[in-house]
Amino acid sequence: MTGFKNDNELTSVALQPDGKIIVSGHIDNGLTAGGQFDFDILVIRLNSDGTPDATFGTNGITINLKWISKCG
Repeated sequence: MTGFKNDNELTSVALQPDGKIIVSGHIDNGLTAGGQFDFDILVIRLNSDGTPDATFGTNGITINLKWISKCG
């Protein structure tokens, strides 16, 4: 992934019946001022040829569902 910072991971891949590819993971935004992990959920959909699916999200990418978890 380019254009993102910190510790990001793609964790899941699924193939849809129409051949499109779904990839998901998270974007690490670091720690909050309160010492909590701050993540955004990332979902990407690709066409069967590997190009971004422009009909999904913004150019094939959605970033949403901010997730915050306490350290330790």
